[in-house]
Amino acid sequence: MGAIRLFRSSVAALLFVATLGAVPAPSASMVRDTGTWCPVGVYVVSLDPTRIALGFWTPKEAGFASGVVRLVANRLRYDVRFSDELVPHRGFIASGATSLPVVVRFPSAVHVDSAVVSSLDGAPGACDPLYAPWTPSSHEVSKRNSDDIKAAAPNEPVFDAPVPLPAKPTSCAHPFVAATTISAADPGRVDRDLRVLVLVTIDVDGNPIDVDLPVPSGSRDADLRAIRAAENSRYSAQIFDCKRVIGTYVFSVDFLRNP
Repeated sequence: MGAIRLFRSSVAALLFVATLGAVPAPSASMVRDTGTWCPVGVYVVSLDPTRIALGFWTPKEAGFASGVVRLVANRLRYDVRFSDELVPHRGFIASGATSLPVVVRFPSAVHVDSAVVSSLDGAPGACDPLYAPWTPSSHEVSKRNSDDIKAAAPNEPVFDAPVPLPAKPTSCAHPFVAATTISAADPGRVDRDLRVLVLVTIDVDGNPIDVDLPVPSGSRDADLRAIRAAENSRYSAQIFDCKRVIGTYVFSVDFLRNP
C-alpha cells in the first residue's frame, strides 16, 4: 500500500478525463443490449435565464439515439424529446469535444434540478434502473465543454419546453446520495510515478459491471494493475430520487515509486 497515494471514485460525469486519440465511429443506432437500463447519459448547460442546452454521451459504442429526457425544474417535470441525436462515446466527450446540443427554451427563468434519459425509442419500456442522472452538484461540465456548447447553440434549432407536469415529491430522508468507494483494492507498485484513470460502470448493487481505460498511461503493467484494482474494489451505488441507479465514474490510482 505504500506506493499508493490516492484511490477515489469520482461522482463527476465523465466529461473531462483526458484526451483520447481516435473517436469511435457511430453505429446506425444505439443498440439496447444492456438489459433494462439505457446506456445514454445527459448533461445540462445553461445558456441564459430561459434557455438550456442538452448534451449526450454513452459508455457503449457511439451511435444515434432518440428518446425522452426527464427534466425537473422549478418543481415541475418536463419530458423533452430528442430525435436522431449523435451520442458520442464517453472518451470523445472526455477529450473536450462535444456533439451538437439540443436547445430548450422555457417561458420564464428556469433552474434545472435534475436531468436523466427516461426512455429510448425502440426499447421495450422505460429505462429502469436509470443511468447516470445529472444534477448540478453531482455532475460538472468542463469549461471547454460548456464554451463549445454555448458557441454551437446559436446555430441550432430551439425547441419550446413541453407542457410540464407536477414533479413527484421525494419520499425518503436522503433522496440524493453520491456514489462512493467502500473499499479500494490495492494495485501494488510499479517502477515509475504514474496516474491511471479507469472508467467504472457500477450497477445498483455497487458491483462493477464494466471497466474502460480511455487513455493508456504508457505502462501496460500499471494499466493492468489499475484495471484489476477497479474491478476488485467495492462501491456504493448512487441514489437518485430515493432509488439506486447505474452510473459511470472515474477510479483514479496514483502510483509512486517512493511514497
